[in-house]
Amino acid sequence: MAVQVKQYDPTGKPISREAVSLFQNDAKKRGAERARELRAAVNTLVMPGQRSLHMKAEGGARRKVIADAVVALAVDVWVLDASGGSGKEHERRARALTSLLEQVDVVQAHLVFDRDASMEPFDRRLLSAVPPHRRPTYVHHQRHEEPLLALPDVIAWSWARGGEWRRRLDPLAIRIVEV
Repeated sequence: MAVQVKQYDPTGKPISREAVSLFQNDAKKRGAERARELRAAVNTLVMPGQRSLHMKAEGGARRKVIADAVVALAVDVWVLDASGGSGKEHERRARALTSLLEQVDVVQAHLVFDRDASMEPFDRRLLSAVPPHRRPTYVHHQRHEEPLLALPDVIAWSWARGGEWRRRLDPLAIRIVEV
């Protein structure tokens, strides 16, 4: 599972990291084979000279190509939205991650977080408090280290942008969970 923890304003600018969008890597279906296919597909979208995909760094026409290509991959998506209610960034992130842990099969889950150095210690503390039999394995990677991190980035950016961008995601099976 690749996990992107971010919230965008309607113009597409990141305003905080309080909503979680995640990609399920079809581990129960084809596991590593499906992940390899998806990584290869994402890598075809990376332009010469780019290390990774990131929607905020792309131009309008290119964003459409990327969003459409991600939709064509037919991934299952959950958006855990912690933007409602009160609380500081860490509290909202804790609600989102706690909800995530309640909803996935943690015995089989391996979470790959988009690295945010300011949040890594918080994630480690939160996850270390989970009983060992319920704690998933996890790592924090830069986008260029794990191409699958592009998927939740594209989905979160498109979802938050709304309008045409959100409609582009319509073919995907998206499950929204407000936390």
